[in-house]
Amino acid sequence: MNTNPKKGKFRLSKKVSMAILITIILIFTLIMSIDIPSGNDPTYDVYQLSDENKLIVYTAHKPEIYEPIIQEFEARTGIWVEVVSGGTSEMLELIKSESESVNADIMFGGGVDSLDSYSSYFEPYESANSYILDDSYASKTSAYTVFSSLPTVFIYNTKLINYNERPKSWSKLLSGSYNGEIAFADPCTSGSSYTAMMTMLQVLSDDLSGTSDNASSSSDNTSGSSNNLSSNSSSGSFSDMTYDELLSLFMEALDGDILESSSDVVTEVIAGRKTIGITTEEVARKNIALGANIEMVYPSDGTAALPDGCAIVKGAKHIDNAKTFIDFVTNLQVQTYLSQYQYRRSVRQDIEAESDINVIIYDIDKAGLLRSDILDSFTKIKESY
Repeated sequence: MNTNPKKGKFRLSKKVSMAILITIILIFTLIMSIDIPSGNDPTYDVYQLSDENKLIVYTAHKPEIYEPIIQEFEARTGIWVEVVSGGTSEMLELIKSESESVNADIMFGGGVDSLDSYSSYFEPYESANSYILDDSYASKTSAYTVFSSLPTVFIYNTKLINYNERPKSWSKLLSGSYNGEIAFADPCTSGSSYTAMMTMLQVLSDDLSGTSDNASSSSDNTSGSSNNLSSNSSSGSFSDMTYDELLSLFMEALDGDILESSSDVVTEVIAGRKTIGITTEEVARKNIALGANIEMVYPSDGTAALPDGCAIVKGAKHIDNAKTFIDFVTNLQVQTYLSQYQYRRSVRQDIEAESDINVIIYDIDKAGLLRSDILDSFTKIKESY
């Protein structure tokens, strides 16, 4: 009898097989007996932060702005930040809709004119750095704190427009010479576009000036009020127009083509699909530094250098952390970083900025008061175009 097993086959004894089976059953039973908490279990906080170390930030900033600042804030304070981002109007409307069940602690970004329009949803706070901040656009009720200054500018594609043909003023932009060539984002969703449009209306129309009591220029070569700007030789033909008439003329210049996002403006101009864009100084300078085929123009008949800001949401669950955040983003180190690396003008008076542009005092009160009417008119004109 051949007692050797067949070549290529291997058999376990019954005792060994039974031992392995019992071991597998014991391991499976042990695993099933472990109480693994569900992610939906409110007591499950292994990966959750304690409330005292959290901050929920709603922001209209792009990641390249908020990410390095928030990372440094977390490292310095031990407070961990949850970010929800979107357009200015989108974030403000979200805060409004959540007013009965507050989620956000702070709104970071958005022009102060937009923040002022939603001031009833914000908790008053005066930053520890308020004494050194530019108070030109300070909130009368401390509803927001200024963060950085963002002049409105034109950009143009240098391959498609000669230097001498560039638009130099708002009045030139609406002259008909550039109809259909202008990139502009929807002011109903973009805070910077709303600011730009209101700047244009304030500069050109007596119907929206009326800031002569407090208007002054920030540079040596300008003086007077926006009334003076709207009645000068370059824009006199527009000064008697109502804002509805100017909006209709503006829509003609845009040829009814409104971009979804403010970031689309520079993209369209660089690509040559549009030759001119209305954007902020920060966006223009950043793309020029990257080698984009664009140049920047400060409107000669006046532009606003309106700040964006941050505001604590009324009913915030982490209000002390929100106050710490505002003090952090307005400190000297962060503001210097904005000026040197992010092409933004600081709002601190101890950091120098260029002053060779024709800056008007933007009427925040009127911009807030007329916001709904202006945007409704703009939308109706767009729909009927």
